Amino acid sequence: MDHHQPLSSRIENFQFTRLALAFALVTLLLATNLSGVGVTYDTTEYFAGAKSIAEAGTFSSVDGRPQATWPPGYSFLLSIPIRAGFSLNASSLLVAALSLVAIVWSAIHILLQSSMAPRSINVALAWLLLSPGLVTASSLALSELPFIALLLGSWALLTQKNSTLAVLSGAVLLGSATMIRYVGIFLIPLYLLLAITYNFSRHSWQKCVLRGVIFLFVASSLPYLWSLRNIRETGTASGNREPGGGTFSNAARESVRAFGESLVNVLEIVPDNLLLIVGSLFIIALINALIFNLFHRQFDLAVVAAIPLAYLAFTAVRFVKFEYAPIDSRAVTPMIPFAVIPLVATHWPSKFTKYARRAAPFVLLPLLFGSLLEIRTRALEPQAWGSSQFQETPLAKTIKRLSDGSVIISNFPQRAFSITEISPIRNQYQFDLPAVVQCHKRYGLWFAEAPFQGNEPILAAILYEDADGRIYDLGDCSTPAKSFWE
Repeated sequence: MDHHQPLSSRIENFQFTRLALAFALVTLLLATNLSGVGVTYDTTEYFAGAKSIAEAGTFSSVDGRPQATWPPGYSFLLSIPIRAGFSLNASSLLVAALSLVAIVWSAIHILLQSSMAPRSINVALAWLLLSPGLVTASSLALSELPFIALLLGSWALLTQKNSTLAVLSGAVLLGSATMIRYVGIFLIPLYLLLAITYNFSRHSWQKCVLRGVIFLFVASSLPYLWSLRNIRETGTASGNREPGGGTFSNAARESVRAFGESLVNVLEIVPDNLLLIVGSLFIIALINALIFNLFHRQFDLAVVAAIPLAYLAFTAVRFVKFEYAPIDSRAVTPMIPFAVIPLVATHWPSKFTKYARRAAPFVLLPLLFGSLLEIRTRALEPQAWGSSQFQETPLAKTIKRLSDGSVIISNFPQRAFSITEISPIRNQYQFDLPAVVQCHKRYGLWFAEAPFQGNEPILAAILYEDADGRIYDLGDCSTPAKSFWE
């Protein structure tokens, strides 16, 4: 990148910035409102954590126990509008909207430092916003959008300002990103290289090393202190996790396929084998960008091009050795900006503007069409447990009416929370745990489809039953809950 490129020559991009922001927010509203905010298993844990932060100043899971498996950052962001009286769904929409604004703002400021012509900058930003990964992330109440916003904000600070304060601010943002998603810890060494290499050409090596030490200390402080809290509260640094096993080659293959999907696939219309080829081509292009920028002594851009490569390798290793988690487009969505920006900055410099202008419609129009189809689908189809189709089932309506001020025991606490928005909700093996809230009345909510069946309260009366499940009367709280299981 040409770090001395005057910003005045890029002012015309602000018109596009406004359009991009408008498109981003319309995308968010269309993708989340019409069929309900996308609520999943992970969402309920984030929501429960947000309520516990807002109401009790603690960070608890759906079942009321201290939370360690999910980091607190996204829940903390949600808790701010919750304290102001917003609902969980409205809070998630607000956080997502602000995150999209921050993503566009940071991307614009990063791109303005390049030597690209305005049209090429517009291509990069449009590709970033129209990527299926960002569209899908906008339709779910999950942590991807604020995580990406913090990563880009840290990058923008590290490569725009030439001051210790900017380095400190970038470190704080990156440390905060690790509190949104634990995987951010893996990025600290890569961002350390980014902080050092950007200043390497204009400062002595002693000063660069000093700034690197400061950056490393500040960025690592939050995750380190939080891991100490987790060990104290739960006995583990980041929750109980089991490795997925298998071979690294298979996991790496799936990571590459997911990478291609996050960048180009829409509505699952591209076969997996073709997605693998597309992902592989992107990796080859990133390797080429890395080598090109190293050769031209643009070390910071070379580091950025290396980040997706290292992240994909880490995703495969994490699955095999540490954590059984799906390797899908969601897992690699945070790498979209780190792939798009260096690719466009390296391969579409200003001297190729004419060719970029001619090629852009052929690249962007199919992407735009596919993304609009994706938005329409996300807006009209049920969004997991947040959809009106799920929330308005007779079973859901009945338990909502009964659960006001009551304690719930369920064979699927997370799904039950998505209906009642009350916690703690214990499972059928936790009914004798100490109470953490005042209890007046108890009900059992049993879903016909749940990961853990069995151990039902056979001595309890059934108040409601249909194909989706049943509701048990577990009496008032003066009666021991275990009496309904004996």
